[in-house]
Amino acid sequence: MKAKRLRVIVLVLAILILLIAVARFLSPNEPTYQGKSVSVWFKEYAFASNSRVLGYGVAGRNLMVLTSSGSRTIRLPVFTNYVQEIVWVEQQMSPTAPDPAWVALQALGSNAVPHLVQRLRIGRLDQTYERVFTNLPPMLQRKLSNPGRRKWYQTVAIQTIARLGISARSASPALLELLKQPNPALRREVIHALRSIYASRRAINSLLVELGAQQRYTELTEIALETGWDGSDLTGLFGQMLRSPDPALRRNAIRLLERVGFDARPALEQVTAALGDSDSEIRYLAARSLEYIGTNTPPVINALRTSLEDENVRVRIAARRALRKIAPEMTPSPDPAGAAKD
Repeated sequence: MKAKRLRVIVLVLAILILLIAVARFLSPNEPTYQGKSVSVWFKEYAFASNSRVLGYGVAGRNLMVLTSSGSRTIRLPVFTNYVQEIVWVEQQMSPTAPDPAWVALQALGSNAVPHLVQRLRIGRLDQTYERVFTNLPPMLQRKLSNPGRRKWYQTVAIQTIARLGISARSASPALLELLKQPNPALRREVIHALRSIYASRRAINSLLVELGAQQRYTELTEIALETGWDGSDLTGLFGQMLRSPDPALRRNAIRLLERVGFDARPALEQVTAALGDSDSEIRYLAARSLEYIGTNTPPVINALRTSLEDENVRVRIAARRALRKIAPEMTPSPDPAGAAKD
């Protein structure tokens, strides 16, 4: 029974490997730089194959090289004289020597992005292969491709896109798709990349609205705090979140509203109500947000005047500052006791 089950697993694995290989074989021709394809340069970059030389020795026409990432054997370059060899070695051993793989990826620029985007995607076949691989005996696992390497490539691809900056902006859709995965470590890498390539604010807003519709509020606020946001749909959503029973969620919502100043006006009612929150940080940020919104209405004025007696000194100061801006004639002069208290 066990043997039969093992044969089935091996057959499934073989089919998966074949399908993945065919999919990659049918991919369009890759751009090249100095005779190497982008995929070769990317692998060299990912595994630091061109690490700085720490020492070397010659054996025939082979160069035994000790690098910062290990040792390797390479074919000795052809030098016309001894001085050329010395210059080459000094360049390789220099702390500032550039990584040829990074130089290549940088030169390829936007032409390298399609390959990097392929590295971002982990499809259903890959996920199925990983599940099957996990259940295999260790002896059999050692004979097969480890799916963990594909995840490693994914991480390096994200970091490479971030390093390429604006020239890799076409990777935005694939990066935004990755943000939908509930993986905090992956999310942090992707957010950094999106900021580095100056991804479209409209595209980011669309994703945030989608996460909000799915009630994935923790992920939504984390992304919005790092990438920025705008739009009345999100303003209304963050206003609703101020009524959440979760204080951490309310705190993030008021931070997001306070940051956009006057643009938080559609959530004016909820921000005003937040002056009565049990969390002093939320009350403080609500007062600051009302100062930026600058709307002079009886509910706002009354709420701010009540906050002048708040137990928290930061809230009192923020409320007085907001009143002075939006309704100076309604701001009471502090008495000596109040002045000492504030």
